[in-house]
Amino acid sequence: MPDTLTHEDELLAIMCDALTLTPGTLTRESTRENVELWDSLGHLGVLAALDTHFVGKVGELKEMATANSVASYPTHPTGAA
Repeated sequence: MPDTLTHEDELLAIMCDALTLTPGTLTRESTRENVELWDSLGHLGVLAALDTHFVGKVGELKEMATANSVASYPTHPTGAA
């Protein structure tokens, strides 16, 4: 993994890890419909991993709970640059 990650690269890495996918599997175009492991349980795992990574700031964002594609996730929660 590169030393300097963009926020999107960081998001993709966290999501791949949470969904137990090989790094690089997800792209900005990935959705819950085309990623088998991104079911409701997988979505909870993604939310928990992001919340841990961003030190509790994910819970402040309603759009995280309804995100159905990588592109629909903010690249970082407010206040967590």
